Amino acid sequence: MAGLASSQTEAPLPPTPNQDEPGFTVTGQKIELEVDFRKKTLRGKTEIQVQPLKRSLRTIQLNFRHGKLTRLQVNGKPFSSKVADSYKFVGIPGNTDIRQWQMLRAKFEGQLSDSLENELTVTIPKNVSIDVLESNTPIQPIATLPVGRDDAFEDASQVALSTVPAVQYKYAPLTINAEFEIPNARDGIHFVGVDEGDGRYPHVYTTNQLFSPGTARSLFPCLDNMSSRCVFEVSIKSPRTLEDALQPAATNLNGNGVTQVAGVKRKHDEINTDLAAPRPKTTVLSEEDKALEMIIMGPGNFVSEHADPADPNKKIAMFSCAESTSPFHIGFAVGPFETVSLAEWRDPDDEDKLGQNAIPIQAYCLPGRSEEVISTCMPMANAIDFFILNFRTYPFSEYKMCFVDDLISDDVEIVAASILSERLLFNRSILDPLLPSTRKLAYSLACQWSGISVGPKDLRDVWLVIGIAYFMADLFLQKLCGNNEYRFFQKSQAVRVCELDVNRPSLSDLGTSIEVDSSEFDLIAMKAPLVLFILDRRLARITGTSGLKSAISKIFLNAKMNESRSISTASFQRACEKMSFSAKLEVFFNQWVYGAGCPQFDVTQKFNKKRNQLEVLVKQRQARDVKPVVVGLDTFMRDYREAQAGIEAGGLQSVFQGTMTFRIHEADGTPYDFIDEINMLSKKADIPYNTKYKRLKRSRRNKERAVANATTTGADLSGEGQDDVLLYCLGDTLQTEQEIADWRLADWTKEEEDRMSQESFEWLRLDADFEWICKMFAPMPDYMYVSQLQQDRDVVAQYEALNGLLSRPATHMLSTILVRTVMDKRYFYRVRVTAALGLARCATMELNWIGRFHLEKVFQELFCYPGSSTPRPNDFSDRSMYQLQCAVVQAMASIRGRDKNVPWPVKQWLLHKLKFNDNSRNEYSDAHYVSTLINALCESLVDHRAADMAFDFDDDADDELAFRVEALEQVEKCQRIDLLEPSHHDIVTTTALACKSRLMKEKQIPLTMEEYAPYTQSFNSQFICLQAFKSLVDVFSLKHGALLRYFLHVLSSDPSPWLRFELQRVFERGLANIAIGEHKEVEASQQGLLVQDADLEARQANADRIKSIGAAVEALGAEMLTTLPARKIYDAEYVVTRNTYGLFYYEPEHNMPLAQGLWSAVTSPHISFKDMQRLFDICQMLYAPQKKLPILLRYPRWPASLEHRGNGMIVIKFSSRIRDKPAPKRIKLTKQPSHLNAAHEDPALAGSRTSPEVRPGTLKRPKKRAFGAVDNAKRNTPSPPPPTESTNRNANGKAAGNANGNATGHKKLKLKLKFGGGGSPS
Repeated sequence: MAGLASSQTEAPLPPTPNQDEPGFTVTGQKIELEVDFRKKTLRGKTEIQVQPLKRSLRTIQLNFRHGKLTRLQVNGKPFSSKVADSYKFVGIPGNTDIRQWQMLRAKFEGQLSDSLENELTVTIPKNVSIDVLESNTPIQPIATLPVGRDDAFEDASQVALSTVPAVQYKYAPLTINAEFEIPNARDGIHFVGVDEGDGRYPHVYTTNQLFSPGTARSLFPCLDNMSSRCVFEVSIKSPRTLEDALQPAATNLNGNGVTQVAGVKRKHDEINTDLAAPRPKTTVLSEEDKALEMIIMGPGNFVSEHADPADPNKKIAMFSCAESTSPFHIGFAVGPFETVSLAEWRDPDDEDKLGQNAIPIQAYCLPGRSEEVISTCMPMANAIDFFILNFRTYPFSEYKMCFVDDLISDDVEIVAASILSERLLFNRSILDPLLPSTRKLAYSLACQWSGISVGPKDLRDVWLVIGIAYFMADLFLQKLCGNNEYRFFQKSQAVRVCELDVNRPSLSDLGTSIEVDSSEFDLIAMKAPLVLFILDRRLARITGTSGLKSAISKIFLNAKMNESRSISTASFQRACEKMSFSAKLEVFFNQWVYGAGCPQFDVTQKFNKKRNQLEVLVKQRQARDVKPVVVGLDTFMRDYREAQAGIEAGGLQSVFQGTMTFRIHEADGTPYDFIDEINMLSKKADIPYNTKYKRLKRSRRNKERAVANATTTGADLSGEGQDDVLLYCLGDTLQTEQEIADWRLADWTKEEEDRMSQESFEWLRLDADFEWICKMFAPMPDYMYVSQLQQDRDVVAQYEALNGLLSRPATHMLSTILVRTVMDKRYFYRVRVTAALGLARCATMELNWIGRFHLEKVFQELFCYPGSSTPRPNDFSDRSMYQLQCAVVQAMASIRGRDKNVPWPVKQWLLHKLKFNDNSRNEYSDAHYVSTLINALCESLVDHRAADMAFDFDDDADDELAFRVEALEQVEKCQRIDLLEPSHHDIVTTTALACKSRLMKEKQIPLTMEEYAPYTQSFNSQFICLQAFKSLVDVFSLKHGALLRYFLHVLSSDPSPWLRFELQRVFERGLANIAIGEHKEVEASQQGLLVQDADLEARQANADRIKSIGAAVEALGAEMLTTLPARKIYDAEYVVTRNTYGLFYYEPEHNMPLAQGLWSAVTSPHISFKDMQRLFDICQMLYAPQKKLPILLRYPRWPASLEHRGNGMIVIKFSSRIRDKPAPKRIKLTKQPSHLNAAHEDPALAGSRTSPEVRPGTLKRPKKRAFGAVDNAKRNTPSPPPPTESTNRNANGKAAGNANGNATGHKKLKLKLKFGGGGSPS
């Protein structure tokens, strides 16, 4: 192909090889795949165009595993190469158990890394030479097409090639052709609905990972790493209809005795092998289902689809990836999907702006789910238009979305398409998953720009690609839901990051450990977009433009021009500095990207009347407020895996640097901004005061009363009072005398009004521009927080004011402010929800339960009939009111009395609302609201005194019991209704099961497994099955032998990878529960005993469990494996957590259900290597590796008789007696002179070599016995007597020794040996 392509412009130079590179690059690849549903097999062939970078190249190392190669060629020359089947590594011959886990792990350790060991090594044949091109001829990748492609595909390919620039290379390219087959695939691809008992629609899809190489090599030979990118042409062959996918291939026997199966000729003896293979289910399909067309969704741009010329029951779809991409971004999905076009929901204005550049967008789903797809994906057409208008051209010509079952993650991104979980779908009557699902879908779409088109340069840059994709998704949600939703979400995420980013690695380091634990990705996905958000705020303030969007658009433009397909943190920093007029961002990236943790500020302020300025002192305290490491239920396995991988927490930063905006609202209400640099541990800022007159002397109460009267009577306020109206624009509800009396509202005291009148400013707010991810402790008087809450229109300021108020002691006035905030509909609904939840803090006996009264009053006023406590029929048409209704229920359930229990009136209130809930007139589902009520009711049933009191002397015990019975009846009623009419994700049933397990743990209802066992069966919903197992493990713990065996069996054999993954998380959480001692207290309390340790050392050991992962692991072993005493060992080759603690070496006999179940799970033929890796982590935690293997050998048996039956047949029979002593030394026969051969004719001499006599019926089949294991009965049995002198003669009267003599003498006989008695020869 050299010299076929030319370029009139100067072509770019090829990459320069170095010693670390393999000496070649892959410039293009063609892939042809065929999917076999019945055998769960993937077949195919590929053509790889390899460009040598050095002439001495003799071997090409590629990636391919889990399959077998049937043909290999280099430039048309065949060669042989062996690929190790990774599935055969699972299992060790011999009598193995859990002690050999390290031996099994070592066999496939390289399968989960980028290592090329045990993979495809292509040795260039000697008759293939690497030619030198003349004058560096430009080479165009994929210049030819495979045979059989149609003209449309060829034309599309040529158009695609025109967008790929030719590169000048020195050597001629090589072409590698390979044919392969992956039988019973279980890594990188998943089949659904083809197993026996699985009634779902059959479909198949690939399980790619956006930033993790390893998936592509499980599907086809390739160079599977992050740095390899090339163009692809993909063709996928599948059955034409659903009937064709499930029925066996038609077989025809031709006249030559050769069977033709689906166009493939095979020998007659091969048919039995195929027919004997285990077949999937034979589902009886309806005529309508049989005719369902199988839809193929492939990577890149769709080119054409046609019938298979060799088999009319199959079809072939062709796709082209003109943009260079990584192999692990190549994927597909095949199934009887319905097609939904989402272009009709496109915004007309955006459609006019884009014109012909509007990208078609389609969604695929299983039959019957198109309505859910429309409800879920309606905003996606607007999303792709928004991204195109703000972040340059879409990298491809179309976008596809396919919703499938059993996907572990919510989304899988491939070129120009996304494979999504059906768990994201919801119908139009469901409100709760609206924002989370939309954000996830928008992120998956944004990954086509950041992730597919532009990828990370290495793992330390993964944070950047994820952060940009989520940053784009959040900007779209800002347009879709408004600025208030966007800013409130960013603030709540910042608060969450401050809580989680403690003793954690930096953002850059988290990318290198993204495969260690799934929580690493969760932290990146939460923190990375926040870092880009505050960077955007800083750039926007510096440049006064769009900020970060310009830099991101420039990156995508460079990728479109083929300048760079990967991005690094350093290059991104330089791009941002160019957009910010050369502002240095090194400090910012060192703190937020390469550093870990978040700052904490202590702020004190003082007004200096002499200098007429406000003095603010800002101190950073994150270095002195270091929290000790605490092992939790959700972090136990993560901490252990990080310790094994050597991942350490990021360095503690004592000082964070950057600019901060101080905003002071002075007496006239005017805000003034003061920007200062925070660059030291303690920073003092002097803020000048601008107002020339003092605060208005009229009291706050008179102003509020005047505004309320003006609103009621319609009077016009003018003059000085008109300015006051603008000050109190929010929270001025419930102002009339009647409303104040009815709602029991409080007023400011005379002392508080005097202090307010003496203040020189309204309030002070730090970081007003939201440029920090931090914790801010800036105490102010209550009235300043109230002023900020009522007068600042920014929802972030209102949220900070509420948090400031809730951090102070509860008062009657606080409850008044909160209830006015809840009742004011002008507040953003999330602010009202926060205020409603805060009212529970004011529901105390000291305040005469004023908070509870206000919550009941709010619910009665907004959701009940006038003058009644009976709720009106639900109406969720106003989503903000629905969220507030749920928040009031949650707040009521969080009220506690002095005995730490929910008060009796609250219990009755919650039961009343559940009993009289009416959703008959509501167009929206109330499943999540009912779930909230059940959770609240369950919380009220828990008796928190049980942990402190051994006896209950409550006089109202009978009333409590009757209430508990009635409450559980209501829960059972809701559960039965949900089983008949399933709710979204079975939320009602799963909530009821979770609540019952909580009550069982608290000893409020009897412990019984029968409550959950039926829900664990496979015919139940996966959500119900998962919750049932969660409840069983949570209540009965993993110490229950039968439960543990059953749990591990389902964990390793269930066909759903999502359920297996979730069960593994349940298993890990159950182990964490035991490790930190939670179940130990429950078991002791269940026996009616107080948890009291006999000595101080034991108490200290229990306390140390949560302080050190090493102590927690040792405690786990002591709790789980306590049948026999254990001995502590120290193995230099097996040291955990960098020599911080030793190991307890436990034999499997310490807990046989755990040892047997765990070993069966590890060696299960159903789990993937990822599943196996997580199980090995548990094996490593509990069992030290044993580098020896027991071997079973057969003991030799004494021969019983030897019979020569003629015709060269000798029958040797063995006795059942074991020969436990060495046999007599045999005489070596040599060739003797002829005069000595007469000795062989002497019967007396021949009789000395015959076998002893054996009684009839004493011959038995030898049994397997462990090496060295001899029972006492056999040990005391004397050795058998030596052979007798008797001679066994055959039917012809000749001695047996004569026959042996003939066999070993000059005449050679061809003997057929036949063994009798079921034994084997010695």
